[in-house]
Amino acid sequence: MATEWTIDEDLAVKVAKNATLSLRGRIDLLLAHKAPSPASLAAEDLWIIDYKIGAKKALATAKQDADGRRPALKKKLLDGSALQLGLYTLAVSALGAQRTEVSLLSPLVSRLEPQISGDEFSSEADIFAELAKMQQTGVFGMHGPLRSAYRFMDDYPLATLAIDPDILEQRWELTHKALVRDEEDMFW
Repeated sequence: MATEWTIDEDLAVKVAKNATLSLRGRIDLLLAHKAPSPASLAAEDLWIIDYKIGAKKALATAKQDADGRRPALKKKLLDGSALQLGLYTLAVSALGAQRTEVSLLSPLVSRLEPQISGDEFSSEADIFAELAKMQQTGVFGMHGPLRSAYRFMDDYPLATLAIDPDILEQRWELTHKALVRDEEDMFW
């Protein structure tokens, strides 16, 4: 067991044939079954638990579609609710973990159990490859509303306010194909 387990340096994680993500961070809680040493992540089974005070429910995913993908997992990665855990899974796998499970823990998630298998994230390799491309090129772009019609939001680039949101969305789709949400998943 390890709390606040830190990836100290930039860890290079290969996410596709020609794509490597550089990761660093701190994992809230790691639980290992039969780790070879306290400092190693080369365990057979590793459970990553991330504390999210505002999480309202567990990260369960729906069944696979005909292509073997899980649309609910893709949606959770693209909206950010599972992205951090997906990146943690990539990192611990690169550090030797054989099988991983991930979970969110919050006051509203009363039953703590593994919620997503690390293997499920491998079906979304194109998302991680696109993130690696963004990291390598420095081309991030903009996505989503610049400001809310109902409340004040902090700093936003004034020069883009005059650009039609549909044009910004089209540019995002052209620039980051793997990060495009399905129409029914749009929230604005």
